[in-house]
Amino acid sequence: MPASNNNPIIKFLKAASNIEAQEVKAVAGSFMFVVVLMSAYYILRPVRDAMASDWTDAEVSWLWTLNFFISTAVVAVYGIAVSRFRFSSIGTDYVRYFCTDICGFLWAGIDLY
Repeated sequence: MPASNNNPIIKFLKAASNIEAQEVKAVAGSFMFVVVLMSAYYILRPVRDAMASDWTDAEVSWLWTLNFFISTAVVAVYGIAVSRFRFSSIGTDYVRYFCTDICGFLWAGIDLY
């Protein structure tokens, strides 16, 4: 039995779900990605609401309609790209680079007073 199975976090994850010891890093990374994404949403939500208060109902309607169609197109393109790409060829250095790049981009967009 490997020593990593003595870790209480791994024991809890194994008991609560079907996560194996070698999958913990991927699960933690995915969880942190969702936390960063939702944090960015909650940071930008007041900006979106403030912009919407200055616009007419027709402009807000167009904003949400365009948002829906652009988001649908981006998710479709992402789904096609992911289905044709082998993830076993991605090194951890590339993943770290893109994660830090995205976090840096989000941090640069935050106005600190």
